[in-house]
Amino acid sequence: MTVCSQPKRKGAGLLRRLASPFLPSTEYPSKYLDLTGKTALVTGTTSGLGLEACRQLLSHGVSQLIMSARTEIKGETVAEELRFQYPHADIQVWILEMESYDSVIAFTERAAVDLDRLDMVILNAGTFDPDASVSNYTGHEKMFQVNYLSTALLARLFVPVLKVVPPEREPSRLTVVTDGHYNPSRSVGATYALVGRTLEKGAATYVDAVAVKGRESHGETISNCRSQYRIMDCCKPVEWQDFEESFWEMTEREFRSLFTGSQTLGAKIYNAIMTEQWLRRSQA
Repeated sequence: MTVCSQPKRKGAGLLRRLASPFLPSTEYPSKYLDLTGKTALVTGTTSGLGLEACRQLLSHGVSQLIMSARTEIKGETVAEELRFQYPHADIQVWILEMESYDSVIAFTERAAVDLDRLDMVILNAGTFDPDASVSNYTGHEKMFQVNYLSTALLARLFVPVLKVVPPEREPSRLTVVTDGHYNPSRSVGATYALVGRTLEKGAATYVDAVAVKGRESHGETISNCRSQYRIMDCCKPVEWQDFEESFWEMTEREFRSLFTGSQTLGAKIYNAIMTEQWLRRSQA
C-alpha cells in the first residue's frame, strides 16, 4: 500500500507546494507503460484528479475500469465520454456513498464477487465541508466520516481481497490519496493555482503509485512520483506512537461494531476469511 500525498512537515508544507513546479523534473510513468489485461478501481471519479487518473489508466491499456460515483447519472455521463475515447475497455460505474457504511461495505462485497481480478485500487474520494456539518448516515462530522473513517474501512476491506492473487501474477496494489495540509488563505490558494502542477501531472502520481512503484514503496508517501517518507517515520515520538495506537484501536472498535454477529460477506472479508470461491480463483 502506498499513500499519494503532500508531506506533513511543520513550516515546510506551503514552501514545498510553491516550490514544487520548479524542482528537478519528475519521472512520470513512461508512455510505454502497458496495463493491458489489468483491472483498476478508482473512487471519486466524476471530476478532477480522479477522472484524470481514470483517463491515464485507460491510455495505458487497462482492460477493465471500475469508477465510483454518488449518482448513476453523473457517473454514466463521464463514463460515456471515456467509453468513446477508449472502446477497448470495459468501463463500469458503481454507486458509492462515502457517508454510508452500508454503501462502503456493499461496494467492496460487489468487488469481491463480480470481479475476476483486481490489480489496482485508488482510494481518491473525499470531501471538504467548511461548515463541519454532521452526516445523516452516521452522526459523525462529514469530513471525518468521508475522508478518514469510510476511506479507512474501504482500505481495510479491500486488503484481504487484493491479497488473493495467483502466484504467477504480480501483487495487487492499493493507494490512498491524501493531502498533507489545508491552508484557508485565499491569497495563498490563488498563488498556488498560478504555480501548481497541472491536473495531468497530479494524476500521474496516482498511476505511478499503483502501476510503477513496487514492493519497496509499501507504506510510503509518494509525492510528485517520488517516495517522500514512510508513514511510520512521522510518528517517532512516544506520545505520537501512543496516540496512533489508541486512535487506530478506536477506529477498529467502530468497524467491529458494524460486523458483530454478522455472517455477511462483508463480515467475512473484514475478518479475512477466504471463501471457497476466492480460494478457487487464487489457484486458477
